Amino acid sequence: VIDAGETVDLVLSVTNTGASASGVVSLVLRTTTAGVTIADSLASVGVVGSSATVAASDPVRVSFASSMSDEAVASFTLVVKNGGVATWTDKFKKEVHAPSLSLVKLRIDDTATGNGNGVVDAGENFVLYYKLKNFGTGASTVMSAVLEDLDNGFVFTDSLDTFPALSAIDEA
Repeated sequence: VIDAGETVDLVLSVTNTGASASGVVSLVLRTTTAGVTIADSLASVGVVGSSATVAASDPVRVSFASSMSDEAVASFTLVVKNGGVATWTDKFKKEVHAPSLSLVKLRIDDTATGNGNGVVDAGENFVLYYKLKNFGTGASTVMSAVLEDLDNGFVFTDSLDTFPALSAIDEA
């Protein structure tokens, strides 16, 4: 599983479907997907025998931006070189997972210092309860929130909150 914001090492494998062994095989990974950066695009495989599958001896390193959306698709092109000459090109895709947070509950409690009707009245103190839910397929990190009044109609006694890391479909 690849999460947005991660850097991963991918170990690539090749299969020789031919009747004879290959020369020395090397790999070059490329992408044009926005938010995906290949830090190390080269991998060495060596000689691949007939009907054999061989994993590269070193991984390629790929970074996925934290700004990538949930279930974004990263497309890759793999250039297979035999004896330094490009002999095959393969394409593959990887899905990127990311959190998708939404406010799912908002409740006003004015019973302690107000009339208890659940509506904010002028001059009334109240407690605001809320929940966030992660509708994404990727986990969120620990988060902090600052409650702001865009119209300057409220005075906050505590406008800071923290939320734990939320796995997919989890809420807090």
